[in-house]
Amino acid sequence: MNESGPSQHQPPRALYAVLEFGRAVQEITTLLPANRWLSGLPGGDGQPVMTLPGFGGADGSTALLRRYIGKWGYEAHPWTIGRNLDPASARDMGGVLEFMGDVVRLVGEKLHAIRKKSGKRVSLVGWSLGGLYSRQLAATYPDLVRQVITLGTPFGDPRSTIVWPIMRRFIDSPEPPEADMARWMEMARAPLEVPLSIIWSKTDGFVHPRIACEREGPLTENIHVCSSHAGFGGNPLAFYVVADRLAQPEHDWKPFDRSGWRRLVYGAMPEHLG
Repeated sequence: MNESGPSQHQPPRALYAVLEFGRAVQEITTLLPANRWLSGLPGGDGQPVMTLPGFGGADGSTALLRRYIGKWGYEAHPWTIGRNLDPASARDMGGVLEFMGDVVRLVGEKLHAIRKKSGKRVSLVGWSLGGLYSRQLAATYPDLVRQVITLGTPFGDPRSTIVWPIMRRFIDSPEPPEADMARWMEMARAPLEVPLSIIWSKTDGFVHPRIACEREGPLTENIHVCSSHAGFGGNPLAFYVVADRLAQPEHDWKPFDRSGWRRLVYGAMPEHLG
């Protein structure tokens, strides 16, 4: 697990943050020439898959990803509960935690309904903050969640994100930052009984690499993709990993195969984890 501490965690490099928008546009435009390759990737067993948007985002931000999930033969579900942590939804940390609890409850109800209708557990694909929700949902409802795939999710000290100063501005918290972080970390480190595939980037302009990964284990893996944070929702290399992970047999999950050409593209490892 990541260890929290001001000396260990710093915001991402300013250059990466400045280049975020331009890089994201460039990454998304590569979807067109990559469309035939992505569309032809093998699918799995038609399992239901739900996408969860990042901070401030709604279902529109994950529309491209759901489009491809559908092409791969899966049931693609948006979360359909609006914007993820709109500033109007919370004015203090207690309100934020209440909002997050409501999200887990509401999405949990949707997972129950999907499981009842399809007879299958749901795979969750969460982008950024949506990945934290996905993890909490899997920890809370392991009988409903098949696996969790995250994109640029901050699993550690939130001070290592560009978003943290923004959150602190609209959250009027009477508590010191350390108390707020302790509450955040409780959700970020929820233990799981299902596979967790973490897609991260060394050049993420929103989330520092130190908090973008977890120590690997039998059901936990880190897969590096060269991507901006905003570009995860349209990056063909990230989409390839999502397709590969979704195609894993439910009861015979194996880590991502980095042999051959994949070693060149996805071979980077989180050095800070040893």
